[in-house]
Amino acid sequence: MNKIQRRKYDKEYRIKNKERDREKIKIYQHRAYLKRVGELKGHPKKEKHWNWKGGVTPKEYLRKIRKKVIEALGNKCIKCGFSDYRALQIDHINGGGNKERKEMSFNQKFHNHVLSSIIKDEKKYQLLCANCNWIKRVENKESKGRVDTCNTNSIVV
Repeated sequence: MNKIQRRKYDKEYRIKNKERDREKIKIYQHRAYLKRVGELKGHPKKEKHWNWKGGVTPKEYLRKIRKKVIEALGNKCIKCGFSDYRALQIDHINGGGNKERKEMSFNQKFHNHVLSSIIKDEKKYQLLCANCNWIKRVENKESKGRVDTCNTNSIVV
């Protein structure tokens, strides 16, 4: 089909399907309006896609898994006893966590892996607060030059 034939076909198609196209445009404009006023979140196909886990969004699902992991590891930092879950971090006892996270590709896989490791009683992970975790990283030289260990103030570069 050359350009002239294609244009002719398109024109005939638009004339034939004028009503259907108008309906599509109305629906699109209405959805855009709802999105602007905040009554509609996201794209409907995405929402349907993520509802396969019992109507839970990926963010909520990840929070639930993380909460299970934190509970399994004792709900508090093993060094100082800090218990606010927002600052608790899963730490690899023998280091190498960055490499493992990259292999896992995303958090859900990592948290499920940690949970299964805890169930198997492998003792590869511990729960530390953010401060204790950074102190451990600096002392064990796991920070790869991101922290100045010569200076007592530990300035991030």
